[in-house]
Amino acid sequence: MTGACLGIAVGLALAHGLWAALPIIALVSAVIGLLIVSIVPAAERPWVAFLVALAVCLRFAVAALIYSGSLAIGMGGFIGGDDSEYFVIAQGLSDWLRGQPQAHYLPPFWGGEAYLLGSFVYLEAALFLLLGPRVLLMELVNAGFAGMFIVLLFDLVRRIFDLPHAKLTAVVVAFFPSVVLWSAVNLKDSLALLLIAASLWLMLRLQGRPRWWLALATILVLIPIESTRRYIYVGLALILPIALAIAPRLAAAARMRWIAVASLATLVLIAMGSGSQGVPGVPAGGLAGLEAIRQAMGVGARTGFVDPKTVAVEQGQTYVIVDPASTSSPAPSPITAPTSSAATAEPTGGATPRVVYVPPGSVIVLENSASRPAPSVVYVRPGDIVVMGPVGSTAAPNATPQELTLSSRQGGDKAQTVAAGSSESLALTRTLSYIPKGIAYSLFAPFPWAIGRTADLLPVPEMLFWYLVLLVMPWSLWHERRHWREFATTLLFTGGVLGIFALTEGNFGTLYRHRAMVIPFGIALSSYGLLQLARAAQPRSLMERLRSWPR
Repeated sequence: MTGACLGIAVGLALAHGLWAALPIIALVSAVIGLLIVSIVPAAERPWVAFLVALAVCLRFAVAALIYSGSLAIGMGGFIGGDDSEYFVIAQGLSDWLRGQPQAHYLPPFWGGEAYLLGSFVYLEAALFLLLGPRVLLMELVNAGFAGMFIVLLFDLVRRIFDLPHAKLTAVVVAFFPSVVLWSAVNLKDSLALLLIAASLWLMLRLQGRPRWWLALATILVLIPIESTRRYIYVGLALILPIALAIAPRLAAAARMRWIAVASLATLVLIAMGSGSQGVPGVPAGGLAGLEAIRQAMGVGARTGFVDPKTVAVEQGQTYVIVDPASTSSPAPSPITAPTSSAATAEPTGGATPRVVYVPPGSVIVLENSASRPAPSVVYVRPGDIVVMGPVGSTAAPNATPQELTLSSRQGGDKAQTVAAGSSESLALTRTLSYIPKGIAYSLFAPFPWAIGRTADLLPVPEMLFWYLVLLVMPWSLWHERRHWREFATTLLFTGGVLGIFALTEGNFGTLYRHRAMVIPFGIALSSYGLLQLARAAQPRSLMERLRSWPR
C-alpha cells in the first residue's frame, strides 16, 4: 500500500514535469526519520516508521490526484478558495524577491489579501524561490508536516497516558478523512497542527523536567503560530504559565520562579503579537467585533448559519433601505433638506421616503405592520434614507446613498437585522443569546441530518465518529484523572479553541475545516474510551466481559 501510494504520487508528479518532487520527498522522509529516531523509544520505532510512512505516502498520493484532477477540469491545480490565494501571494512574493514584480499582490501593497500573509506564505514563497511556483511541491511539504505531526502526537499521548493509547490515537489520526484532506492541499492547517503539537509536546516535557532550553524552545515554536492562527497563539501563550503552575515534581520555590518566568514570557509573546491588529486573539470592536467576524464568515456562503444578519454601517454615512422581498422598492428622492424622525417612531403611511437619523447601538427593523417599536429599535420602510449618527451629523448627505439591504422573513410581518455601531450592551445581549447555538455548531456541525446535496454525505461518517469521541471523552478523562496534570494543557487547548469557534464561527463549512485542528487532540483525550470500545468489539473480549459481569 505504501509503495502504491508513493508510486502514484511520483508518477503523476513526473508526468507534470515536476522533477523537484523527488528531492522534496527524499528530504521530507529524512526529516521524519530523524524525528522518529530522536524521540520515539527504540522498541516502537519500526511500528511508528511504518505507520507514518503509510500516512505520508497516502497524503502524497491524495495531493497528486487532487492536483492532476483539478488541472484536468480547468481549476489550475486548486480545490477553490484559500488554497489558490496562498499560491498567488507566495508566487508574488517570490517574484518580488527575484526582482521580477508582477501586477498584483506585491509588498507593501497587498490589498485585501494581506490577512493571508504569515509563516505558511513565507515558507511557500521560499520554496517557490528555490524550485519555482508549482503548488504540488508545497502540498508534498504539507504531507511531510503531517508525518512529523503524527510522530509528535504519538509521543505526546505516550507520555500523558501509555503506549496503547498512543498507538490508537496515531492510527486514527493518520487516516482521519478531513485531517488527511487538509494536509494534502495548499492550506496552512498542516503546518498549524505541527506547530500546535510541538508546543504541547514541549510544554509537557517542560512540566516533567523544567530546563531553560526547553522553555526557550517552547517560546521559539510559539512565535510562528502568531502569523498562522493568532487566537491559537495567544491561547497557547496563556497556557504556558499554567503548565508550570501544575508541574508535578517542583519544589515551591522553584515552582514560583518558573511561574514568574513563564508569565513574563507570556506577556512578551502577547506584546510581540500586538500591533495594528490589536492584541492577538482579541477582535477589534469587542463583542461587536465578534459579531462582525461571525457575519463576515457567513456572507454569500451556503453554509452560513448566523441570523439575524449584522449589517456593517458607518456613522455619518447615508443608506437607502432595500427590501429583498420586494421587486419594486421605491426609489429615494434626492436629499435637499434633511428631515428627521425619532429613533422610536412608527412608520407612517404613504410611499414618501423619509430621512431617519439612527444613533449607534440601534436595531434597524424592516416593518410591514403598524406596531409600536421597542426602545433602541428603528422602524424603516423600503426607500427610506438612514443616516447613522445624531440629527445634523451629516450636513450634506450623499445624493446617491449606499444600499442597506435588510433580510426578509417569509410568511411574517417583521424582518429584522442589526446595524453596526452597536453598543457593547446590545452586543453582549446578542452574543449571550448566540452562545448556545454557537456551541452546538462548533461541536456538531455539519449535522448529518441536514443534507442539502450529495456532497454533504461525504463528512457524515467522520462526524458520527466525532460524536463518539465527544461522548466517551468525559468517561476517558475521569478514568485517567490521575494523569490530570499531564493532560490539562491539551484539554485547555482543545476546550479553548472550541469555545473560540462557538463565539466567532458563522459558517459551518469553514468551521468543518478549522475543527480539524482540535480533532486529533480530542481523539487523544478520548483514547481510553475508544480503546475500551475497540477491545469490546472483539467477540472473545465481549463474551469474556459478559461472563464476568457484574463482578
